[in-house]
Amino acid sequence: MNSMRLCFIAIFIFQLVYGGLFYEGNIAVRSINATIIANNSNATANVQYVIANLGDDLEEVNLSASDQYNSLQQSVIIEPGHEKRVNVSYIFPVLGENTKTLSYNPLLKINGKLSPKRVEKYNVMVILPETVQSVAASNKEPSFIRAIGNRTYYYWSLYDIYPTTIMVK
Repeated sequence: MNSMRLCFIAIFIFQLVYGGLFYEGNIAVRSINATIIANNSNATANVQYVIANLGDDLEEVNLSASDQYNSLQQSVIIEPGHEKRVNVSYIFPVLGENTKTLSYNPLLKINGKLSPKRVEKYNVMVILPETVQSVAASNKEPSFIRAIGNRTYYYWSLYDIYPTTIMVK
């Protein structure tokens, strides 16, 4: 009887903790394309999400950002087999005194829950301030580094990946 009770308690805790954490419907984030333009105190993010309906029914969902600085709150209706592009721009701080840290969080919530699915394409371009020629560290290796005029940019082009934060110092 004790083992049966422990089993029910374990199932209850699992449902409580994990059951409501992830979105389980037919809407998926197909791609994320972000351009981050940094200066010494903040950065401007211009992001396009491509959202797809992978199911057979018309879907209406509420989209919101998981980043505290991104104020995205949008309801979208998507036909079966179709996509919608959702654009958002926002400003977020570049943190630190001597060593500056820029951290971009791409996560999007669908009906208040995170998507457990990978995105097909995740592209991020970080354009550094004019006074900064390179970064000391990054949590992901950039696909390439280039110069635009007198500014340096780092570009990540990732495929079939869970969207993760890009951080540079």
